[in-house]
Amino acid sequence: MSTKNKVNEIKLYHGTQRVFTTFDNKEALDGAHYFTVSREHAEYFGSVSEHTLSLKNTMTIDMMALYDRVTDDDVDNDILPRDYISTFIEEAKLKGYDSLHITNFEDIQLSADIYLPFNTANIHPYAEPSLSTKETVEKSLYDALSESDDTLLSLLLEFKRGENRLIARDIFAQDLAHFTVDSENEKLATISKREIVRLEKRSLPGQLKKIVDLTGVQISNPNGTQGGFFLPDASEVGKYRLTLFNKDGFTGHVTRDTYSELITSSTEYGFSKIEPGILEKMSSFESFSKGNVVASMIGRLNEGTIDYKKFLQLVKRIDDDHGADDHFYPQP
Repeated sequence: MSTKNKVNEIKLYHGTQRVFTTFDNKEALDGAHYFTVSREHAEYFGSVSEHTLSLKNTMTIDMMALYDRVTDDDVDNDILPRDYISTFIEEAKLKGYDSLHITNFEDIQLSADIYLPFNTANIHPYAEPSLSTKETVEKSLYDALSESDDTLLSLLLEFKRGENRLIARDIFAQDLAHFTVDSENEKLATISKREIVRLEKRSLPGQLKKIVDLTGVQISNPNGTQGGFFLPDASEVGKYRLTLFNKDGFTGHVTRDTYSELITSSTEYGFSKIEPGILEKMSSFESFSKGNVVASMIGRLNEGTIDYKKFLQLVKRIDDDHGADDHFYPQP
């Protein structure tokens, strides 16, 4: 899979116990240095440095592609999925890619996307970007608040007459209004109360509370990568469930006594909007059915009903059958 990406806009982390000033692929374990989106992941390997990568043509694979390369003989010889990274690097180079991107890379009990650039000239120290319009407006509002309520009101009225009025209004409603709702400046207090009410009506909880029956209502996070839907709980009569999923299958559920409590929980899990059809969209990915099968296998592995060798053997069989048959679920 080719990706013309914007990795140069992302802060990435590199962890190492070695001390050096320049990257050299000859010193890299797999012929390319690892950069992860997770600082926690990088910290495990030593001191952390921050970088950006200027990549034009990345080959993207999922962790499952590494599992698929592992043979029964590999399992017997303790060869792990990550041992095939160097193979994918060579394949990517032969196809003209300048880097390898592995999504959901599993390592040291953590899962995070990693990037491996083939040319060290594409590795750059991370520099904080200049402030955007939103960040500039946000900073000015906070500075005004720290000075006085009167100063903040004057600035809000100034923004109201300018081109950034909508940006300023949203930032004030989301971040500042709760601090000024009891302001001695009566006009600022009135504006604060009005903006809080407006924000609550626009929020996901505000929209969900207008729906009489939430059964089957689908919701998502801001970028549409995580989904959920509401249902009465089948295993606990009288309770209600928010089932969670992404493109890699069902990831869990949240159970509460009432739909009202679930609405509160939905925002805690990062959901922000009602999105009909997101389950159908996610389930169209091949990884959705595969992910459900692997999740079941991981459950068996954690329960101790299968060992790691058996787990890898079962994962290898996913491409032949996506899990519809019982033979993917070994009996205790």
